[in-house]
Amino acid sequence: MVWNIIIAVFLIVLFIYRFISHQKSREKIDGVKTIDGIRYLVSNTDVNYVMYKLGSTINSKMIKETSFEKINDHEGILKFGGVTSFIGYGAGSEKDMNVGAAYRVRCTQCNADVIMDISFEQRDFKWWSPSLKQPGLELNQAYHRFFKEIFDVKVI
Repeated sequence: MVWNIIIAVFLIVLFIYRFISHQKSREKIDGVKTIDGIRYLVSNTDVNYVMYKLGSTINSKMIKETSFEKINDHEGILKFGGVTSFIGYGAGSEKDMNVGAAYRVRCTQCNADVIMDISFEQRDFKWWSPSLKQPGLELNQAYHRFFKEIFDVKVI
């Protein structure tokens, strides 16, 4: 009888935890649903610094790793690794949402600020996650939080 109560309380706590973490991962920061086609303003910097920062090793609270392939002085492809916190319900690499989403980043100097235009390029094909469509809301929120954390961007 006591064990049944303990197990029931444990399951209720687990359910509440999963529900709250799922709700938090779907919370729209700045009203952003997707970063595909988004335009960010990075204040008081220049294109060279933004490109350098994207190409350097970035320690982020949201994303485990990134890679950046520079195309020219103001454009490159940013590829996101998995997220640091569990936001999905899948298995394996899908569990941390490491879908290999790549985005084209175009930077334009505008007075003392930089405008970054982001567009979806591709997603890696994985046998356990064969979709090549854009990542969903949860990943877009993680990627948006990444840009806010690294550059303190504003959506324009």
